[in-house]
Amino acid sequence: KPEVPVVTANSLAVQQDKPYTLRMQVKRGTANAIAGAAVEALIATGWSVVPPIEAPVFRTWMLKKGEAQIWVIATEPTRADSWVAVTGAGVTLKP
Repeated sequence: KPEVPVVTANSLAVQQDKPYTLRMQVKRGTANAIAGAAVEALIATGWSVVPPIEAPVFRTWMLKKGEAQIWVIATEPTRADSWVAVTGAGVTLKP
């Protein structure tokens, strides 16, 4: 499995759920910007992206490279901590 580094510089806490899932707690109001930067970094290394799915509290991007997929989800609830989750199918993620 290929390894994909995920930039976690602006996160408050990073939790590696499994080799293919990273959850980052980020400052309130910054999740979309941090997730967008992660998506741009993946695009720069050859991943293709479909337009993000927009919802009131979260935004989801799906990236593909061959059979591998990476999902990037920015969650910005109004009264709780903001989160960015990165999940890879067919890839190992590391902070």
